[in-house]
Amino acid sequence: FSLRNEVAVYGGFAGTESALNERDPLKNPTMLCGDFDMNDEIINEHGEFLHFEQNWENAYHVVRITDDDGVVGPETILDGFTITRGNANGSSDDNDKGGGILVTGQSNPTLRNLEIISNQARQDGGGVYYRNDKPGSEPGALTACLIGGNKGGRGGGVFVHQGSASAPLRLVNLTVAGNQAEVGGGVFVGSEN
Repeated sequence: FSLRNEVAVYGGFAGTESALNERDPLKNPTMLCGDFDMNDEIINEHGEFLHFEQNWENAYHVVRITDDDGVVGPETILDGFTITRGNANGSSDDNDKGGGILVTGQSNPTLRNLEIISNQARQDGGGVYYRNDKPGSEPGALTACLIGGNKGGRGGGVFVHQGSASAPLRLVNLTVAGNQAEVGGGVFVGSEN
């Protein structure tokens, strides 16, 4: 799924609401899933992430936010979704980063009320990979999210690229648990070098 600038996308609707504030994402979960064939075996008897099986066809990124189609600003909102089963196992063009959500270029969206679970990346950011290359831009935000059961090389849950020209991602009120990585299982903030 690719987000476009100034578009807000909300999950959690039953289909009978007449106003945005009537939705309930906990009662009406809305899933964005990277498992095209819906054949991954990833859950144990406790409902916890174990590993992927038969995941060769999964999307590199469940949600992709780049400036390929124009810069995405903070008025672009993704709110009220479960994002799961992305498998960034590629070898080029960021296809080894951001299994759940990939944010690159000059994009800085608002991501809130999300469950980012059971994603993986060969390199950075199993759950979320964020790199904003625009000097002086307003930072994006990851707010009120659960980030769990993701795997990556660095930043199993979240990888934030902190370059001298980039706007850092604001992390607000997150639950980060059960992620795995070689370095920074929960959150890794650093450069790509």
